[in-house]
Parts: sequence; C-alpha cells; structure tokens
Amino acid sequence: MNAIHENYLENILELISSYDPAIKEELLRYHPFEIAEAITSLNQLKFVFLMELLAPIEMANIIAHLEGEDLERIFSMMPNNYAVQVLEEMEVDDASAILNELDNKTVYLPLIDKEKRISITKHLNYPKDSVGSIMNPSFLEVSAKDRAKDATKYVMKNAKNFEFINYIYALDNNQLVGTISLKDLILARADDLISDVMTDAPKRISVDSNKEDAAEVFRQYDFTALPVVDENNTMLGIITVDDVMDVITEAATEDYAKFAGVLTSELSHEKDTVWSTFLKRIPWLLILLVINLFLPAITGKYEGVLAILPILAIFLPLLLGMAGNAGTQSLAITVRLIETRQLKDRRDKLSTFLKELIVGIVNGLIVGVIMFLLSIIILLISQGHIDASNLPIAGIVSLSVIIIMIVSTVNGVLIPLIMVAFKIDAAAASGPFITTINDISALLIYFSLASFLI
Repeated sequence: MNAIHENYLENILELISSYDPAIKEELLRYHPFEIAEAITSLNQLKFVFLMELLAPIEMANIIAHLEGEDLERIFSMMPNNYAVQVLEEMEVDDASAILNELDNKTVYLPLIDKEKRISITKHLNYPKDSVGSIMNPSFLEVSAKDRAKDATKYVMKNAKNFEFINYIYALDNNQLVGTISLKDLILARADDLISDVMTDAPKRISVDSNKEDAAEVFRQYDFTALPVVDENNTMLGIITVDDVMDVITEAATEDYAKFAGVLTSELSHEKDTVWSTFLKRIPWLLILLVINLFLPAITGKYEGVLAILPILAIFLPLLLGMAGNAGTQSLAITVRLIETRQLKDRRDKLSTFLKELIVGIVNGLIVGVIMFLLSIIILLISQGHIDASNLPIAGIVSLSVIIIMIVSTVNGVLIPLIMVAFKIDAAAASGPFITTINDISALLIYFSLASFLI
C-alpha cells in the first residue's frame, strides 16, 4: 500500500484540523471514499472549513460515498445553497440516491436547476426495485452513419461530461442499434462507418426489469455496462458494474436478514433503536411461538410412550438437531438456486428435488447406521449395562434419524419452491421457520415410530 494511504483516517482528520488552505492538494490525493469515511466525525466548525476549501464538484465526489445517518448529518451542516450546488454536480442517479435517503429532500429538489431537476424527478419516480432506479441517463451516443473519425472527435470533446465512457452507443431515432467500445473506436480506421465496426443488436435490459435481474445479466456476461431501453427500444440510459455491486450487496444483506428471521435495517448498528428493533422482531417471534405450541402438544399426546420408555427423551435433542441441520443445508442450496435464477422451469425444479431427495436418503442411511451404534454406547453409559431390551430402542432412534433426515431435506427443498409458486420471497423460508417445521416433523416421526414398535 502507498504510504500516503496508511492510517488515512488519522491523516485526513489531522489535515482538516490544521485549518490551513494549503492542504487542499494533499487532501485530494486521498480517494473520495477515504475522505468520506473521515468527514463523518467532523464537527460543524471543521466541516465549514472543508466547505470553504472544496469546490462543490469535489464535495459531490466525496458525499456520493455516504449513506444513512452519516449522510443526513453532513447535509444538516450544509447551507441549502451549497447543498444544492453539490447535488447539481452529481450524476442524476447519484443525486437521486442521495435525495431518496434524505428526510427533507423536498427542501432541496425545488432549488435545483430546472433541467437537472426534471431528470432527477423522473428518476425518483421509477419503482425502487426497478432497473430505472439505478440507471444513469447520461451516456455517449453517436449515429450508426457517423464515421469513426467524427465519433472519435465527439468522444474526445465530450468525455469529460460523462461518468462512463468505456462504451459508445449507436442510435437511430433514439433507438439502440449497436454499441462500440472505446478501444474498438480508437483502433478503427478514420473513414470506417460506425455501423461497420459496432456490435449489432447488443444485449439490453428493460427499464422496468427488476434490478436483481440486471445483476444476474452482469454475472452471466461479465459486462461493465448495460444499455437500458423502454418497450419501444428507445435508449434511456445505462447501468454500470458499480451500480450492480450495490444491488448484489443489498440483495445478499436482505437474504441474510430473512434467513436470520430479522429485518434488513437491523443489520446496521446505526439505524434502529432498541424499541424499533423490538417492534420489528416481536411479530415474527410471536408467529414462531404459536407454531412451536405444536411441540408440547405432540409431546403431551405421546406422554404414555415416554412413561413406558423415559429413556427415549435422552435422544430428543440429538434428533431435533439433526432435523434442523439437514433442513438448513437443503434450504440454503435451494434458495441460492432460486435467487440466482438457476431453477428456470419444472425440469430444473424436479431435478433439484430428486437430487436433494437422494442426498437425504444416502445421508439418512449413513447417519442412521452410525446412530444405531452411538445409541447403544449412550444407553450403556446412561444405564451402566447393555441387554437385549436396548436394541429395539437403538433401532427406533436409528430408524427415526433416517426418516427425519429424509423428510427434513425434502422440507428444505419444497418449502421455498412452494413459497415461490405463491409469489413469496423464497428467502423468507428462514432458518427459524424451517427449523420449527422440521422440529415438529421430527417429534411426530420419533414418537409415532416408538408407539408403533414398542
């Protein structure tokens, strides 16, 4: 690592604390992300100095890396006119993202330059989960009839006004007809027509598509940018790989939260108070509590079995644990396949189901045999001796493990597939939910076998 970036937070804060205008050049050697991370701890006086030191466009590059409470706090220290200048210097998608996070965005929006305000307002009106919400409406465009030398002059003249210049888009009456990379444009002969060197009918995505679908396209094709069009193939903008990285992070965070049975906002230590966290968690916990009432009900129904063979209770924690483990494994795999759009049709779903069923059977048989031997050892340790009466108990435990692991594995596949069929997010089949369902199944299997065989 370059020495200038070691201990960057401490160094940046020390520079700003000097209140010396001469530090600007040294300060701007740091990446905007590093400066953004440092300024979140500034007091009003130091931030005022920073505003006087930096031009709005320089501040815009820094603030684009902030979010949440840090963003709110920084904007609260800015005069409205300076905040508006900063927003005007941002790309439309970045300005829209910032305004979406601010509580008082209605204060700033009317003050923004009319042309920019219209673009931002249009951007803000796209659905939150759509490609339009992360699209940048600024892109380099040429005509397919242009010659390479003219297109090159255009790019050289206007590149400074665009965030992304790796690809140039060929349009005909605002409709996308091709793309050409900057590299190919540079290598083209001066008199070549763009139509001769461009990629015809390039991959594109609808402005109304889900942004997670866009992320999957980037993953499959290794794109760095993707053109966005409407239903008439009119090009509206582009999305870039940095936009998609944010989508992937957001989606992963949401899925993790659902698996844990919590809300996404709880994964940020800043956003929720104790009270708001309590209010968000308690409904889910109460639902699980109601479902878990089946456990004592089942145990009570089979109390006669436990009265005859109380030794069966020793194995309950082990059986419930194996049920949860097997179900969580197949659930994680199935949800991942669903989220990455790999289960495209019935054949894919059936193939996944059969594969997990076979895995459940094989795992169940192997663990069942091992469990039979372990049961005998456990009975020997707990009773101090072994006799013929212990073998049926070991057999019940072993057979229960086999069936429980098969059923739990199948539950881990079927539950998310059923939820998807009913248009419910598969990740909502979270760890706590699948564990509860498998616990109920395990108790029913164990006690039913015991009552039948003894």
